[in-house]
Amino acid sequence: MSTKTTTTKLVPAVVFLSGSYLFFVTLVLAPFVNFTMFSSFHSTSKIIFISIAALFGVVQLLLVVPSLSKRLFAKAGKILSTAAGFTVISFVLSTLFSTSPLASVFGMFTSWESNWMMWLAYTCLFFSWWTYFLLLRKYSSERMVFHTLLSLLIVLTIIYSLGEYYLWKPSTGYISQGVTRLSLGFKNPLFAAYFLGMLWSYNFSQALTNFVNKASILKTLGSTILYLGISTALLLTFTRSALLMAGVTAVIITILAVIQKTSRQERVKVVIAVTVLTTFMGLIGYQYRNDYSARNTDLVAESQQTLTAISQSIGGEGLEDGLVFYQNAAQYSSADIRLLEWKWGIKTWLATPKNFFFGVGPDAGFFELPKYRDPIFNNFPTDSATKPFYIRSLYINSLVQFGILATAGSAILLFFVFRYVFTKMKIDISIIALLVAYFAQGVFYYPTHVTTILVILAFAYIAARALDYDETLRKPIPTEKALLLVIFVTLLLWIFTQAKAEFAIEKLTQNAVPLEETTVEAYAALPLQNNVLKRFLVYQYPEHRLTQTYLTQLSQSKDLDDLRIAADSYYTLAKLKNDPTFVSASIDAYKKILSVDATLPATWDSLGLRYLFIKNFSDARPAFERALQLKPDYWYAYMHLGELSRQQCKPQEAIEWYKKAEAFIPTAENEIQEAEQEIKNPPSECQ
Repeated sequence: MSTKTTTTKLVPAVVFLSGSYLFFVTLVLAPFVNFTMFSSFHSTSKIIFISIAALFGVVQLLLVVPSLSKRLFAKAGKILSTAAGFTVISFVLSTLFSTSPLASVFGMFTSWESNWMMWLAYTCLFFSWWTYFLLLRKYSSERMVFHTLLSLLIVLTIIYSLGEYYLWKPSTGYISQGVTRLSLGFKNPLFAAYFLGMLWSYNFSQALTNFVNKASILKTLGSTILYLGISTALLLTFTRSALLMAGVTAVIITILAVIQKTSRQERVKVVIAVTVLTTFMGLIGYQYRNDYSARNTDLVAESQQTLTAISQSIGGEGLEDGLVFYQNAAQYSSADIRLLEWKWGIKTWLATPKNFFFGVGPDAGFFELPKYRDPIFNNFPTDSATKPFYIRSLYINSLVQFGILATAGSAILLFFVFRYVFTKMKIDISIIALLVAYFAQGVFYYPTHVTTILVILAFAYIAARALDYDETLRKPIPTEKALLLVIFVTLLLWIFTQAKAEFAIEKLTQNAVPLEETTVEAYAALPLQNNVLKRFLVYQYPEHRLTQTYLTQLSQSKDLDDLRIAADSYYTLAKLKNDPTFVSASIDAYKKILSVDATLPATWDSLGLRYLFIKNFSDARPAFERALQLKPDYWYAYMHLGELSRQQCKPQEAIEWYKKAEAFIPTAENEIQEAEQEIKNPPSECQ
């Protein structure tokens, strides 16, 4: 192998600094730093951090890029080349056949984490780190640097984890069943568990290797201390599935370690080391046994944050109103809910030949998944009470997003890549542990940005160590430079748009006094795949000159949230202008929603209110009744049926409806008293 380069002496320094910077930004800052102005599930700050890091990666690649020998592809064989071509074509077709190609390319305003813009950033980071490790390989230091960086990441993660849980948890803690759960900068213990599970598996393998191979006392002690710290952090997420998959990963790593050893004595050492490490973790877990017991009680208060948001979205006043809708939740475990979500995803994937072969598209689940929602989700206080952003399984989600062709192609490609790589390099169990943890935990989770970045870092390191080259590094040719510049500009514009939109949302949601019309109008003009900023304009300024234009756009959208906003805004205009034509437009929007998803009681209840507004009692009543069929404890519909009865001059019937609502909301007593007064003194229209 030749290590010849055609670069100046300055380039190695730039590449080395760039690689270290990329690591710091994507795997140190991105997990733990969140800006409160970023509102989309605190994912936007991570997206922006990673995308900015990709920009620096592009700058690095403008100076020097990896170079592959043509013989490499000949050695890889036709099967690998065919699998790669098949996979690429399948992914392209998945996007072309997407329910929304634009959303699949540019994303749905950062709410999901799978679109071509993010993959472009990932690709830039992969090639940048590949170049970084190639440079280090020239000095035989790539292995030392890789493991040092991951050890540093584990140290920082432990410090942040313990700090969050024991020091600043009042501001960042995620409360479930009264138990504070470690969530890191992800703001969600499930995502934190995925990240920590990968680091735990890596450190488990490191501690195991140091013990069995009789490393220095200092090295063995250091890896053991880190193992204790990362085990504590993982346990503090109180995420049972994460612990289950950590156990699965440990078993796989143990088997591989035993297979690697040739003597019985060495294999016994592996078993002893694993026993000691698992005992340590068991002792730590024993300290938190009461919290784990509390987490396993009922699901009614599974997430106060989610309950409050849902109750407000369907017209409630707060958590108490939301809780009343989920009294049946205790009958279901979180495992039951996860299985139902998987069933939902599989049903969506198998729904049409297009979905089966090509999926719904990388970021188009918003448009397709609601069509196949089961009414059973009306019982649960989870995000599934509305519509999911993804199915919580890497594999089912892959099938839903990309279909069988791209999923099978990528699986075959990975198999042959692994087979080729592990015949070219000595197996490093810690790298295998990292990858096994990622794919094992994928059974229960859909990976976040930072977990994906960890895998990209690992693959870049593997590529630098395993592949043969005629020339490791070279200057990019003019065509490559032009392509890199296009990528740089595209990413820059995308980042700018996303960041500006998030700052806009912060102002629009947090300001007590609405901003001026011109300001809101300027925000609404931002080119996004999600119409969220247009919704603010039509809500705050229903008579603005652009409102009707935006309402027309929203009412023609495939996004159910756009349709709901349009329906509500038309209803507001109807009341402001006393114009029934706006009510008709609102009803049309709700009918479009029902043509996609007819399982939400709130949708039927809202439709009934529109009919009630125009005195169309014959259509209003069945809409309210349908809401109650879907969810018998949906007390809003009882209240509205009571109002309908009063408008039909049937106060006694209204009282019966109000009493049914009173079982769930005591304040219905006020309406009962009003109806009783109407029996004694009928209003003029009922005399």
